Amino acid sequence: MLSAISGFDPKDKATYNIPSTMTFNFADDLSLDGLKNKRLGLLVSGQEYEIGQKLLDKIKNTIAALGGEVVD
Repeated sequence: MLSAISGFDPKDKATYNIPSTMTFNFADDLSLDGLKNKRLGLLVSGQEYEIGQKLLDKIKNTIAALGGEVVD
């Protein structure tokens, strides 16, 4: 998603100086061990709902399985 919204925007003067040769494919830099030994904060909005809590638990478990740690 970040790649899709990155780059030149004719309505945003802040993007005028971005070189035309610059690429925005952030997925190219991802790796399977990218979360190993990383500490991440997680916005926990929605935990008051059962489905929201289940999703947050799944996210935390996935991060842990990939070697990361969720911190409060």
